[in-house]
Amino acid sequence: MLTLAARRVARIGGAVRAPAATALSRAGFADDAAAADAAAFNPASGLVMPRKVAVIGAPVASGQGLDGVDDGPQILREQDIRGKVTDLGWRFEDLGDIEPVRPSATDPADTPPGHKARHAFAVGRSCERIAKAVKAAADDGSFVLTLGGDHSIAAGSLAGVLASRPEAGVVWVDAHADINTPESSPSGNVDVGERTLLRKLGIKAYDMHAVDKLGIARVMEEALDHLAGKAGARPLHLSFDIDACDPSIAASTGTTVKGGLNYRESHFICEELARSSLLSSMDLVEVNPRLGAAKEDGGKTAAMGVELVSSALGLSVL
Repeated sequence: MLTLAARRVARIGGAVRAPAATALSRAGFADDAAAADAAAFNPASGLVMPRKVAVIGAPVASGQGLDGVDDGPQILREQDIRGKVTDLGWRFEDLGDIEPVRPSATDPADTPPGHKARHAFAVGRSCERIAKAVKAAADDGSFVLTLGGDHSIAAGSLAGVLASRPEAGVVWVDAHADINTPESSPSGNVDVGERTLLRKLGIKAYDMHAVDKLGIARVMEEALDHLAGKAGARPLHLSFDIDACDPSIAASTGTTVKGGLNYRESHFICEELARSSLLSSMDLVEVNPRLGAAKEDGGKTAAMGVELVSSALGLSVL
């Protein structure tokens, strides 16, 4: 599902590739990297020159029930994320991992009796730490890349982004809407009540039926118009759960769903956001190297995640 938000939200459920090119003159720049920086720069994004990616690891696993998702930040780094980012002309700063708060028997009760939430106190405290780190990096004018961890980390990354860039819009890419509350969810996970909440909150959402019917190009055109067209240019944040991708291309994640986004659809979302010159932060979550039918699935899923980051930072076919 693709969901679009920002005080509006939007949700969306092998060629040689090179950095995005521009027809603008390179005259007056010391080198090609400086020219590429200037061509891609849009002050409305909240980024500053020279462009820099600040990476924050968020190895939080207590928002769901499967072991291994806290290994996500490390396996993503092992896929040479630094090299992929710097090859695109971005500066790179790894700020390390936040220390997650672990659930404890002494934690306050999560919710009133009869309601379900998973380790809400520990998750909330972890998200507080994430929010502070993300805000500091965003205040510095960096593109903030937060590596999960489970998708509960977005409560922290979004809080940090909006504290620094209050007009930011959000594109949420996930197999599930992740919008339930303890009151609306009988299972504590994913329930049909999400559709009601999406409508009630006026969130523009696209499921896979819409992607099949309209095509991913039309979906992204509408999404960007919703977030930054009529509303005016603003920073955009992408929260990408790898479980939105079909299991054939991303098997090592906690809640795989057949019929998800294919390889090109997944990349097209990231490419179009990069082309907008407004994307200024991103979450990549739910890579779990301990899951998958084959031993190599963890590395393949992490490699897919790093490819998506590259597309979001400007890597394209031409």
